[in-house]
Amino acid sequence: MSITKNMFVQLDDDGNPIEEVKKKTATKKKPAEKKDESLLHDSGHNIVEFLSGGKLGYPAVFEYRDLLVKDEEVLSTATDTTYSRTINSVLKSVMNDPEWYEKMTVHDRDYALMWIWAQNYGSTKTLTVTCSNRSCGAENTHVVDLTNLPVTKLNEKIKVPLNMTLKNGVEIEVNLPTVADELFVEEWLKNHPNDKYQTVMTARLISFGMEPRFEEKMKWISENVLASEYGKIKKYHELAFYGVNGMIEHKCKHCKEVTYGEIPFSTSDVLWPTVHADIEEFL
Repeated sequence: MSITKNMFVQLDDDGNPIEEVKKKTATKKKPAEKKDESLLHDSGHNIVEFLSGGKLGYPAVFEYRDLLVKDEEVLSTATDTTYSRTINSVLKSVMNDPEWYEKMTVHDRDYALMWIWAQNYGSTKTLTVTCSNRSCGAENTHVVDLTNLPVTKLNEKIKVPLNMTLKNGVEIEVNLPTVADELFVEEWLKNHPNDKYQTVMTARLISFGMEPRFEEKMKWISENVLASEYGKIKKYHELAFYGVNGMIEHKCKHCKEVTYGEIPFSTSDVLWPTVHADIEEFL
């Protein structure tokens, strides 16, 4: 599963979007503390600030146009094998084809995607939340505003990229995932279906300076990088994450139990978007 596809909830066997927030049956944990109180926002001229603040080699802001019928027509052609490439193709066009598009991190890309879709199709999303209390299990309605979610900006104290010296003396550079990395990995997996997405992506994000062929690079990492070093690389990506805080908390109307869960942003939201409008507009 690509980073892009992991943003979205899949469809059920009947082709219907799965919108339900899964109930938590394990020990409940509160959402992580908000690292930044900034909200998704618009200047009024279709210009929005990136959460990376221009510190990663591309601008601090992006400009976008309204979605057109032609954009929906292109999105409707997406298949399992072309999903990410199609989404990125349309989003790049909507962002007025910036030359730096593929240099953008997937964190900034996901932020831009959610913001643009919320502005074009409505920012509110109605969810069905199943109470996490096993003795209750009641279903409640929860309404969330996608443009009013807390966000975490890029932590300026985090080194990007991260330079590491392995125990064997080899110096490596660990980068954050970009759109170009995502596209490379999805293309690689088409020809190497037995490889794991996370393994391929992690190898892609490690740089030796003089890059060997990718097959050789993956083999070298597997045979020379210690498990503890590999764990440190994965921890770096976890701590360097930034973006929209998609966690919600909902108090059950029946038993008052609080349920935590991720906001589902389904495939249908992008491929078959629904415009929110009052019936009075058509009377």
